[in-house]
Amino acid sequence: MPDHTLQDAKNFERAQDYGKAAAIYIELGKYEQALALYLRLEQQYPFHKEIKFKFGRLLMEMKRWDEAIVKLQEALFRGNGDDETLYQLAECFAQKGLIHAAKETYADLLERNYNYKDAKEKLQALDRPKFAPFATQAAPNDAKTRLNVEQDAQQTLQGITVEERYTLLAEIGRGGMGIVYKAEDAQQHREVAIKVLPPNLAESEEHRTRFFREAQIIANLRHPHIVSILEINPFQHFIVMEYLSGGTLKQWKQRQNAGGMAALPLLLPILDALHTVHQSGIVHRDLKPENLLLSAAGELKLTDFGIAHIAGATITHTGAHLGTIPYMAPEQILGVRVDARTDIYAVGVMLYELLTGQLPFTGKETSFQHVHTPPRPPIELNAGIPAALNGIILKCLAKQPEERFQDAKELAEALRSV
Repeated sequence: MPDHTLQDAKNFERAQDYGKAAAIYIELGKYEQALALYLRLEQQYPFHKEIKFKFGRLLMEMKRWDEAIVKLQEALFRGNGDDETLYQLAECFAQKGLIHAAKETYADLLERNYNYKDAKEKLQALDRPKFAPFATQAAPNDAKTRLNVEQDAQQTLQGITVEERYTLLAEIGRGGMGIVYKAEDAQQHREVAIKVLPPNLAESEEHRTRFFREAQIIANLRHPHIVSILEINPFQHFIVMEYLSGGTLKQWKQRQNAGGMAALPLLLPILDALHTVHQSGIVHRDLKPENLLLSAAGELKLTDFGIAHIAGATITHTGAHLGTIPYMAPEQILGVRVDARTDIYAVGVMLYELLTGQLPFTGKETSFQHVHTPPRPPIELNAGIPAALNGIILKCLAKQPEERFQDAKELAEALRSV
């Protein structure tokens, strides 16, 4: 039985002890009343770390994960962060299906406090694959069996056949919106990539909508430097794409052991593809070297539109915090309006990384630095960078969108002039 009554909460509210009143409302399950009070408290104390944290926890109780992420990150901005804030933030990322972000946050927490609660177990659980029961496999008696979602990854990946056509060969990537496998297409006698929606996300209509919207986005764009969609299967929760055997831009850089200048010719067609994306009213929101893939012919292609923003769309909540933090623009971190210039910022981060060998911002305060800290000029880290290129990168990384290149075409023209 609750320790307090609704009247107690109202009495504290009348006394303007909003923190105590909100706590009682939460205890009684009156989340909307508590939410109204935390909005009021936030207006009165916009930089109060504890209020940000408690506001985030309330939003978690309400399963408003996007907004909870923003509030917990704001709590981290107010100082060096604490173990519980990181723990709850990781849980939010996991609930949203942002597995990479969840794993990184748990890793940061364990680096600070290796024995904190069950963080080790939760991190290990994120590494255990959870597969949607989409695939069928011919058993010795020719009966069809469903993929056991609890099987070990090495037992499930080899030889599984999807729709009696695609044989899964190996996992080649995973992210917040799906797991990608290399597969063999028995009908067309070619290798393909299959992206599968995990079962924890397939249960959500919002995630199903976003997952298949990605396929529709790519199919409608039709650009030679955007990965091609070959099949969409909304019943078994997978999409089939062309397989690009050259690996990611990040892997290419590691193999080449070359200066970042060698990557510029590869990136110019990507900027043309990005311009096409933006002209279609789409913002990618997750540009990074891992989402740029090389074909066997050495051409770079843009992929992973899983969290792309479409002008006028209502799939995500206002203030949604989606993306990969080291490449996120300030407005993306703050959860305000994004546009083509948000992707320009991410291109600037990639250029910085390619040319200096390091990201402009790293560590536990990365989000705060994106919003508030000027980047160190890349020419200070690599004296071989032309001054004009140094200026281009810094312009991409401007905190205010209006100070950046206004579109990908303008940026490409600037890079060609270097």
